Amino acid sequence: MTRLSTDSILPLLPVLEAVADSGQVTAAADLLGVPQPTITRALQRAERALGVPVHVKDGRGIRLTPAGEALMPYVREALRAVEAGLSAAGAVAAPVRGRVRVAFQNILGEDLIPALVQAFRKDHSEVEFALFQGARAHCMSLLTAGEADFAFVSPPPTEREKTLNELEVVGLGADELVVVVPANHRLAHRATVRLAELAGESMVVMARGFGMRSAVRGLLDGAGVRTTTAFEGQDIHTLVGLVSAGLGITIVPRREYTANIRMLRIAGSRVERYVVMVALRDFPASPAVSAFRELVMARGSTIAATTYAAPRTA
Repeated sequence: MTRLSTDSILPLLPVLEAVADSGQVTAAADLLGVPQPTITRALQRAERALGVPVHVKDGRGIRLTPAGEALMPYVREALRAVEAGLSAAGAVAAPVRGRVRVAFQNILGEDLIPALVQAFRKDHSEVEFALFQGARAHCMSLLTAGEADFAFVSPPPTEREKTLNELEVVGLGADELVVVVPANHRLAHRATVRLAELAGESMVVMARGFGMRSAVRGLLDGAGVRTTTAFEGQDIHTLVGLVSAGLGITIVPRREYTANIRMLRIAGSRVERYVVMVALRDFPASPAVSAFRELVMARGSTIAATTYAAPRTA
C-alpha cells in the first residue's frame, strides 16, 4: 500500500469498525452520529484506497469480505493504539486518572490488596479501582477475558498457562501456611506438628477451583498423608469457624483469626504459598494501569513482606 492510500484510509478506520460491529450501514451511522450517506461514501473511499472490496450486501445488511475480515484486527489495534496515545498525551499535563481493575483471591483482600491500593493512591488519588474477588480460577478467567487488568493469585501460573495466555508474572513473596485445630484438639498444646501426624484427620477445605485447595492437597500428597474431607467452603474464615466448632482441622495462611483455635507451625522447613501478580503481556494499558503496574514492580514485594510480617497471634 502506498503512502497516499494509507493517508486516505486512516480517517476511515472508525467507519470500518462500526460497520463490522453493526453489520448495517444505518446502525453504523447511528453509532458514529453521522448521516447514512457518509458511511456509504466512506466505504467506497476505503475500497478505492485498498484496491479491493471490503464489504458485500447480505440480505438487509452488509458483511465483510475476506479482505475486510483480514483487515479488521489491524483496524481495531490501530484505533486502540490511538486511544492509548491520546490518554498518554493527556496524562503528561494532568494527574493520572482512570480505572484499575484488580481480581484477587479472597484472603488477599484482608491485607495485601488494601496495602497496595493505599500505597498507590498516595500519589494517584484520582484513580478509581474496580475490585473482584473469588477463587483463583475465577480471577484468572477475568484476566484472560480482558475483564481485569491484574490478577493476584496463588499458586503462580504454570509454564503452560504463561505460554498459552502470554502472561507476565511478578512475584510478591511467600505466605506461611499453618495447621489450624480446635482449642480442645489432641494437638492443640503443640507449637509445631509433622504432616504425618495429620493422617486420618477430618479436613475442612476450600472448594474446587480455589488455589488454597490445590496447595493443601499438593502438600499432603507430597508427604504421603491421607485425610478425609469433612466440609468444603469458599472462604478461609468460614473454614476456621468450622474448625473452631470442632468440625475438623484445616491448613490455611497464618493470620490473626479471632476464633477459638490453635495454630501450629509445620515442622521442618517453613511451608509457604507464593503470591504473584499476573497481567497479560503486551496488552494495551491506560496510564492508570501502567502506573499501578510500576508500583507493584518497584515496591510490591516490600509491601507484601511488611504485610505478612505483621504480628500475628498463635
